[in-house]
Amino acid sequence: MLNIQISTASGIKQILTVNTPLKIYELHERIKGLTENFYIVHNGKLVDENVTCYDGYVSIIPRLFGGKGGFGSMLRAIGAQIEKTTNREACRDLSGRRLRDINEEKRLKAWIEKQGKREEEAAERKKKKLERLCTEPKHEFKDQIYERERSVLTERVGDAVEEGFKIATSGIKRKYQTKDEPNKKKILLDLDIDSDELDNSDENDEDDKDSEVKKDRCTTPRNTIGTCINIHNCQPLVEILKKHRPLSKEILDRLSSLQCGFEGYDPKVCCEQATTQTTEKPNQSTSEPADVTNHPNLKLLNHDMCGPVSQQKIFGGNKTGIFDFPWMALLSYNVTNQGTDFRCGGSLINKRYVLTAAHCVTMLQSTLKLIGVRLGEHDLSTERDCDRDADGLEVVCAERYQDFDIENVHFHPEFSPLKLQNDIALLRLSRDADFRPQNVRPICMPIGSAANLIQKKVTVTGWGATEFGSRSLDLLQVQLSPMNTEKCAEIYKRQNEIWYKQMCVGGKMGIDSCFGDSGGPLQAPGIYNNNMRYIQYGIVSYGPRNCGTEGLPGVYTKIVYYLDWILDTIRA
Repeated sequence: MLNIQISTASGIKQILTVNTPLKIYELHERIKGLTENFYIVHNGKLVDENVTCYDGYVSIIPRLFGGKGGFGSMLRAIGAQIEKTTNREACRDLSGRRLRDINEEKRLKAWIEKQGKREEEAAERKKKKLERLCTEPKHEFKDQIYERERSVLTERVGDAVEEGFKIATSGIKRKYQTKDEPNKKKILLDLDIDSDELDNSDENDEDDKDSEVKKDRCTTPRNTIGTCINIHNCQPLVEILKKHRPLSKEILDRLSSLQCGFEGYDPKVCCEQATTQTTEKPNQSTSEPADVTNHPNLKLLNHDMCGPVSQQKIFGGNKTGIFDFPWMALLSYNVTNQGTDFRCGGSLINKRYVLTAAHCVTMLQSTLKLIGVRLGEHDLSTERDCDRDADGLEVVCAERYQDFDIENVHFHPEFSPLKLQNDIALLRLSRDADFRPQNVRPICMPIGSAANLIQKKVTVTGWGATEFGSRSLDLLQVQLSPMNTEKCAEIYKRQNEIWYKQMCVGGKMGIDSCFGDSGGPLQAPGIYNNNMRYIQYGIVSYGPRNCGTEGLPGVYTKIVYYLDWILDTIRA
């Protein structure tokens, strides 16, 4: 027997008794008129339409739907209040842990993962930057490419006389001959010289000099008597080479017709002049620096803030503090297929001009193009430089470096790529340097009482090659001793000529400025405007191929002899 009952608001009401098995879907059809939404429970179990019931109790239970003011609406309101509570994190999970603790643990884990990714990204960026800085070799002034360039320069005097070399033996070179007097001649060094011109009693030094003059005499194409000398010593031709660029065919033909041999790499010409002009011996200080104390452009130099001596200067070793040498400049070059790189140094002398070496701005390799200047740099691997204590903690930080385009390039008009003399240049920046940050300041020039270098030690600074052969990422300093100019000239006599506008410094094993520092400053502390300041006395020019070679000093351009050119060149 099967009893069928329905639940109502007032209680349970039996509505049907059946003695035969009953399928639930049949029951659905019978009770549709009573209620539309319900579910059926047979003997306490929820059943669906496909079940057949045989005995027991079948309960029909209407479904409840929430509405305005209904039970379901109340449940939803309670759930919304639960969502709004601020104390949910005080609840515990099944293991008894507070949700607050669980969420904090998740947040910490996410932060650690994020920091790890940041450190990996920073390490990768630093690695790429170091690779970019180290891929291109440093600018070695005496490298193989430059030596080839230098040998080509010899032929460029070069472009002016190359065509004439081919006809140098075509009869243009004619020796001076006296009147034919056979009864009074004798042969001396394959030259016809009258015996009357010799002292028969003894051949003293004066006679030897006369013989040399006769030997060097020549006749120009215009049948005038000249002297066969180095083209650099023939002032009329030097003036022509300076003023006429490019050289016309007529000038080339004239130079070719005057060519009469070689002196080392330089061509010799038959120079028609009343008195032969010879250059002074390079190692003799026969000239005094120009007096610039009343120069009108002297006011363009920053006398009050130049060359500050840092109170936190690092003594001993090669390290420098971030504010020790705030006038240091880096010259930026565009390297074909490799991006930009720093190849030379320089020094800031006022708000618009950087002083450097002429070889850093002219006669560059075809793969290099000078594009800019950086001031305020110290560590090439960081965007912002900081000094740290012994524990590695940051003590003080500098402002970010300043990058500039170049408005004008001025190199000395008498710069000699062959002799490496007058190796000095000025770069005019595209805008004023900002002197408000402590890491950008100009250096003082050797003017007035500061003109003479009296210190026994000088300082050279730069990012050049270290003793291990690689570029330093940090600005380094080295203490060097000046060398006697005559001694230096003797050392370099086979390679180059040292003259009075150059100075030699260093020459001790393992201690020197290297090729990466070309154009950088040589400075020393001194009294300037009654204050202790750093004064620049030299510019790194060239030196031995291997830095820090015993007995081989570096050669520097002596600034005091170029103050007039510097002041004539700069403008507001």
